[in-house]
Amino acid sequence: MSSGFKYDLVPPVEQEERHDVQTGIRRRGPLKLDTQNLVVGSFLSGFTPICADLKNKFAYAVINVRVVEAYTTGGEALSIKIAKDSLAYVGMFIGSGKKGAEVTAMI
Repeated sequence: MSSGFKYDLVPPVEQEERHDVQTGIRRRGPLKLDTQNLVVGSFLSGFTPICADLKNKFAYAVINVRVVEAYTTGGEALSIKIAKDSLAYVGMFIGSGKKGAEVTAMI
């Protein structure tokens, strides 16, 4: 380094880029992932769709499921069985407000 020169350069902070599929807009910024219903030790792949709450800066993983067994009627509620390796969890309700079922088992 030459005498008399001081280099006070701060490297730029690199932010991971996120893409909003519905609008086609690229989103940047620190979002905190909501891990409340994720299994400990699991990971999200790079192409896992997320729902971003831009106001509160939270990201929620979109849960896509594959139904293994059709719903069965029992007592008060309906129940379905979901394939493993999805982000669904036992006790989760899947459906609209009128029709739907509760996840009772992961096969």
